[in-house]
Order: sequence, then C-alpha cells, then structure tokens
Amino acid sequence: AEIQLRSTDLAVTAGLRYDRFDSRTAVTAFSRGSQQSLSPRIAVSTVLKKATFVASYGKFSQAPDYQFLVDAAFDDTTRTGRFRQGNAGLGFENSTQYELSLRVRPTPPTSLRFNLFVKRLEGLVASVPLGVNPDSTIFGNADAGSVQGLEVIFSREWKKGWSARVSYTLQQAQ
Repeated sequence: AEIQLRSTDLAVTAGLRYDRFDSRTAVTAFSRGSQQSLSPRIAVSTVLKKATFVASYGKFSQAPDYQFLVDAAFDDTTRTGRFRQGNAGLGFENSTQYELSLRVRPTPPTSLRFNLFVKRLEGLVASVPLGVNPDSTIFGNADAGSVQGLEVIFSREWKKGWSARVSYTLQQAQ
C-alpha cells in the first residue's frame, strides 16, 4: 500500500509492504512455519532552484532463496564436492536503507542525478559450522553487513523513445 501527499513544492510518499513466506516443509523440527514481514518506506521530495531533492528511508525484507532450503553439494576449484545442509527454518534477509538524491536537468534532453546511500543488511544467509568437519555446516541467517556509497547517473533522451544512460557507483561494503 502506498499514499502520496503533495503541496506546491513538497511531496511525501509513504508505503507499507507485507511479505509472507512458508517453506512448506513436512519436517517440523526444522520448520518455523509461515513467517511475515512488514516493510515501511517513506520519502520526501522538494523542488529547489533547477533541481529536485529527495530524502528516503525504507526497510526491506526478502525471503530466502529456495537453494538454501534444501541440501546441496557444491563444486569448488579443488573438486572436493563440499556438502551443505539445507535449512527450512531460514528467516527473512533484511535491510534498512537511507538515501539522499539530487536531480538536475542541465539541458532539456539531459539529466544528472547524485545519490548518497547507506544500506544496513541483517540476517543474510551464510554457512554456519555444526562441528569441526568442513562438511558439517548448515545455512543460517548469521551474516550482516553495511554498504555506503555515492552514485552518479547521467541520462540523455533522444528521439522516438531512445535514450542512453551512463552511471558510476563508488561504494564501500563490509
């Protein structure tokens, strides 16, 4: 669900996304049953002299990929054929994102956008050891990280719906 409120030079957009995930496993010892997630988002934009400024905040959730729910064998460069145990009890991977954006139009057919962003990632799927044997691991929501960066996007519109876009992203991830 999303709602927008506008006044002369100010716009506010707020939204809420609902996600539901159920691994549907018959093994009750590994299943968490169905899981739900609410993801709020809000953005405020205003018009400055020849530019648009946008500030946004959002929480995002993603259900785990099917490959992590089932047992799998992995080939690696030494051909040891590592085995990882699937985990039907995996939860959502989550992120929180903050972004500041400035959009300018130097000429009518061109636009230039600068984005500063911070993303905090939690509950990412990782291999979790179950013992000292390298093949005794299970997938779990055990990883976290953050990404900060700057993105620059230049766009040029041409005739008949054609356009070109060049972008550059400088980011640091942990």
